[in-house]
Amino acid sequence: MVIVCVLAALRPARSHLHFRVKKGFFSRAELEFYQQLCHALRHQQVMVLCKVGLRDIFDFSFDSEHLRALGAKHVDFLVVNQSGQLLYAIELDGKSHQSHRQQAWDQQKNQIFLSARLPLLRFSNHEGVSAAQLQARLAVAQKKLKGQG
Repeated sequence: MVIVCVLAALRPARSHLHFRVKKGFFSRAELEFYQQLCHALRHQQVMVLCKVGLRDIFDFSFDSEHLRALGAKHVDFLVVNQSGQLLYAIELDGKSHQSHRQQAWDQQKNQIFLSARLPLLRFSNHEGVSAAQLQARLAVAQKKLKGQG
């Protein structure tokens, strides 16, 4: 009798919520890009953060449902220095970015980054960017960043 009660207590509570771990954190294109990005930045004192929410990057005043929805969006990669200062963000645009709805979100995201003066670099996941090409584009972004300082 005591054993039955103990086993029942150890059983997880039933819930209507069902969670399953995804098969992978990155899509294949995101993983390849992330690897190239890390290789391109290997000699710099920076960290690459992945899938960072806009709420974690910006202070929003959520006075509308639309802004709340935008705040729920993320960037694919965020590059920060060793002190945690935000340097620039990177979006890897795939097929989903071809829809009119996604293009409207992308345009709003572009405006947010522009108004905050935080560079947002966009790459197509069809480009097949090498580490050398990434280094060149990132160098341009870093020069612009230094020009703002």
